[in-house]
Amino acid sequence: MENEIQKIETCPACLASSWHKMGDKSGYSLYRCQSCKSISVLPVPALNPKLYGENYFCAAKGDCGYVNYDSDKEAMRGELVKDLAEIVTHCPEKGKLFDVGAATGYFISLARDADWQVAGVELSSHAASVAREKGLDVLTGMLHDMTRSEGEFDVVTASDVIEHMPDPNHDASVISRMTKKGGLVVIVTPDASSLYAKVRGISWHLLVPPEHIHCFSRTGIRKFLDRHGYEILVMHAARKKFTLSYTLHVISRASGLKFLNRLSLFLAGKKFGNLPIPLNVRDNMFVIAKKK
Repeated sequence: MENEIQKIETCPACLASSWHKMGDKSGYSLYRCQSCKSISVLPVPALNPKLYGENYFCAAKGDCGYVNYDSDKEAMRGELVKDLAEIVTHCPEKGKLFDVGAATGYFISLARDADWQVAGVELSSHAASVAREKGLDVLTGMLHDMTRSEGEFDVVTASDVIEHMPDPNHDASVISRMTKKGGLVVIVTPDASSLYAKVRGISWHLLVPPEHIHCFSRTGIRKFLDRHGYEILVMHAARKKFTLSYTLHVISRASGLKFLNRLSLFLAGKKFGNLPIPLNVRDNMFVIAKKK
């Protein structure tokens, strides 16, 4: 029933245990926390590394993945440079930056060029190998596999990754251990409290189980970070810009019009397909928080 209230597991954001079932999607049940309005897939599915194979990064099929990760991110170059500049206002001496979910290393390549000392971890063996081919220190594996020193990093970034984590509280505890006191965590993640998410409901294109498992609200991310010992310094809509081919892919998965995804794959790598589209419905949030 759409209106049933479930008490299954606890909300990873606020730890409440009352849920409103939104409905089913792709064979998974989606619930909204009645306390903080974050959204989770319940029961929480196990992380499937096979989901993040080579096709996820360069031949998106159906609901998941990118048309071509590096080309798609190239449209975001200016926005990511602005993100780095905003980080520097809170960490002017720069230092060591660790990227969780580093993918092919596009973001930390920009950070390295801006004089950060960079490293990262990536679940996908394909993407991590591409990053290493760029000369980047990116390990293949899970965040909890890392053996980095306690308090080693000035900044830990997690862009478009927390929503993929089955147990974000466990991963946040690892991030906190790796971050020095007074250091920063920088998060970009879907915003379940955004106007666009509310209007779209279960049809919101960022609700894509089992790829996205938890989509936090702004209230939820505040409670989550506070519990892990962080003080939020910055919170605003994330800067986003996409290629035409990726935009067609997103529209395809939101509308169910499969021919648009075929068109997006046809345009991938072509000059016209790589045109940057300033499409931002402000349904992702950018957060900088300081470790207390």
